[in-house]
Amino acid sequence: MANDDMIQFLQKYQKIPQDLNIDEDVRYFDEIINYIKNCNFKNIVETSTVQKKKYGEKDFEELTNNAEVCLQDYDINPAIINYKDGIVEFWSGLNTDQKGNFTIFELNIMLFLISNQYNKYMKKDKKRVIAFLNDVVKSKRMEKSYKDIQV
Repeated sequence: MANDDMIQFLQKYQKIPQDLNIDEDVRYFDEIINYIKNCNFKNIVETSTVQKKKYGEKDFEELTNNAEVCLQDYDINPAIINYKDGIVEFWSGLNTDQKGNFTIFELNIMLFLISNQYNKYMKKDKKRVIAFLNDVVKSKRMEKSYKDIQV
């Protein structure tokens, strides 16, 4: 969206607090509009783009050595944090493209969440880690289904 379009959009919605006599909101709209007029918005966007921190084996060891796993301390996909207790079902519901979007660090975290047995960092290429994770999830689901069978 170009600066002129943003300004027109803001001016359009500035009329609402004007009609409702909300002076503070009108003042905020004015400040935002003036800010956009007085700066080069593209430069702000470009300089504020932050790259994700790259995590590796040492970070994984630090994570797995703690008594309580604090995933929030790492810049990882929020879905992993949300589904950390049901990671097997979460992984099963993903398609191939979605699985490929995870970093090797995130894949290793998911393996660790499935079982503490996988507390060694896999340095293999992403496709091999994904294939291994698929096999682990498949075996965990089969194990669960065998437990659920009532004779």
